[in-house]
Amino acid sequence: MTIVNVHAHLAWALADKCGCRVDLAAWNRSLGEVIKAMTNNGAVGYSSAARGDNDAPARTGGMAAALAISGQRLDAAAAMGTWLIQKNNRMRHAHTNCSMGLFFGTAGIKQANTRQLPRHLQNWLPYLELCRTAQGAASYCGSKRNYGGDEYLGLSPLANATVALMLASPENTLFLFGGKTKGWLNKPTGDVAADSPPKSKAQTSNAKQNVETPDVAAEFRTWTSTDGQFQVVAKLIKLDGETVHLERQDDGRQIAVPLGKLSSEDRLFLRRVPPE
Repeated sequence: MTIVNVHAHLAWALADKCGCRVDLAAWNRSLGEVIKAMTNNGAVGYSSAARGDNDAPARTGGMAAALAISGQRLDAAAAMGTWLIQKNNRMRHAHTNCSMGLFFGTAGIKQANTRQLPRHLQNWLPYLELCRTAQGAASYCGSKRNYGGDEYLGLSPLANATVALMLASPENTLFLFGGKTKGWLNKPTGDVAADSPPKSKAQTSNAKQNVETPDVAAEFRTWTSTDGQFQVVAKLIKLDGETVHLERQDDGRQIAVPLGKLSSEDRLFLRRVPPE
């Protein structure tokens, strides 16, 4: 059952961020089984002996997140992120744990297909509204499929956890959703932090204006061509359709590179760039 492998990989990837040592031999053995279980369209099958994309969102989303967090097999993570959008209406098809498909699927999209996260959240906005209660907490919204596993976990706490994780996915705090800063939970939580300018008192109901996005364009990184013959240290200026505009670190010149000429790791990085 690859869902067990997926849980292990996600735990390993997050533990590594906390400074724990990961058994690479165990990681690689488990990863081999997951890769063998992948379908041609990017889903993680039930097992290496039972490949198929039925009930695959939890397996696929969790594994995409684990690979992106760990920086391993980013080509496979990108394929998983693509499948999660192609089959987005099936996020709650996850055996008996419907909610697991939603929050693992959301994590996989945020990590491996970031540009499509707004589309995913918009698609599931009616579901989030159905979960809304007058008291402010979330109520569990059932499914036509088997959700007995959700009942084992407790419908009320699971509903609130699922909705909270989905709403938090655009923010870059949790490592599960692309966070990079350690100790973010211990930062000042007052209206004005000691190291930040005062915030405007005016509030907006537009969720997009309240979401912080990583300044990935300010980061210099190594870009590599698909054949490995071209490498340059540069930062992203903009993505214009199928053309990537970069600024070289060595001489400051701007260059334009066709998207299709870049490595799968670079293309995955670009997927994680929030849309302008």
